Amino acid sequence: MKNVGFILSILAIILSILAICFSLPRTELSFDYIGFITGILGVLVTVLIGWNIYAVIDFRQEKQRLVQYFDEQKSNIHLLGSDLRSTFINQLSNNSLLEKNVADIYSQMMGLNKSLPLSFYYLFHTIGAIRTASQAENYAACNLWLI
Repeated sequence: MKNVGFILSILAIILSILAICFSLPRTELSFDYIGFITGILGVLVTVLIGWNIYAVIDFRQEKQRLVQYFDEQKSNIHLLGSDLRSTFINQLSNNSLLEKNVADIYSQMMGLNKSLPLSFYYLFHTIGAIRTASQAENYAACNLWLI
């Protein structure tokens, strides 16, 4: 029963459309420049909207590439920074060992020559070696040289 009502409704709509078509015939129109210009403007607007959508999608891809590039550069800078820091700490360690060796030379000279006041130079270089070793975070050497 429901199907019969549905079929009759569709048949009524089709007959109504046919009646309108027969009662209101179409008149022939000549070429209209306003319609042509409107069509061209419609095509141009469609192209511009499509271009805008493409630019947004392309911008997202470009942004993703830039983010990836900056992440790579950031990791390279961190690696370079850690290499520079380790090189600096190695140089400080070498400098502290040099200071300690100079202090040991003054210690030997104090034992040989009692007339020269070399204890100041010994203490100066020992303290310099401890300070430089602490800057290089070599605390084991600092504790060893304090004894």
